[in-house]
Amino acid sequence: MWHIFWTSRSSSIQKTLLVGSNNKNFPKAKKNSRPRGEARKDNQTMMIRILVFVFLTVTHHKAEARYRSSNHPHADHGCGVNDWKRFRHSCYYISDEVMNIDDAMAECQQQGGDLVSIESPIENYWIAEKLNKLPKVDNRFFWTSGFTAADKIKDNTYYWVWGDYKEVGYTNWSPGEPNDKGYVCLAVNRWNGKWSDEKCHEKFNVVCEKKVDQ
Repeated sequence: MWHIFWTSRSSSIQKTLLVGSNNKNFPKAKKNSRPRGEARKDNQTMMIRILVFVFLTVTHHKAEARYRSSNHPHADHGCGVNDWKRFRHSCYYISDEVMNIDDAMAECQQQGGDLVSIESPIENYWIAEKLNKLPKVDNRFFWTSGFTAADKIKDNTYYWVWGDYKEVGYTNWSPGEPNDKGYVCLAVNRWNGKWSDEKCHEKFNVVCEKKVDQ
């Protein structure tokens, strides 16, 4: 009984929809009454807005880049010539010639600086990174300004100082180093940035440093 009632009711609904769709009074979807010219004009307006937005964005980025470059000078600013490289408040020069410590000091002074004094982990990391990328350098050690100085008060006990006689604070010794006695000099390993004490007459490459005020 319910099945018969629902079937007849569904038929009535379908008939009503069919009749309604053919009825002139049945509401129909409205067609787009806008002329094609207006639609084309709206598209052109939209394209102009997009182009203006792109132009303003590019101009802004260029102006920002110019501002940054004027307020943050190039990394090598203030270092002069001869391949000096800037890092923070120092410039560094890496010699491609090998020499003993005395000739290394003379080389750096001739270049306008001194042998490097490595005073922080980040400075050591930066130097090691530069050394590691050097082409055509077979030597693994590079001279720094570090050396052992005798403490006259403590029975000539040796301690490590930099070239300006400032005692070495931060260290990055290789395992087992330092292991030599007496007057020795401090070299940095180009492959890992670790330190080693070496006889000062050995011939290694050189890292020079000069301080800059800017």
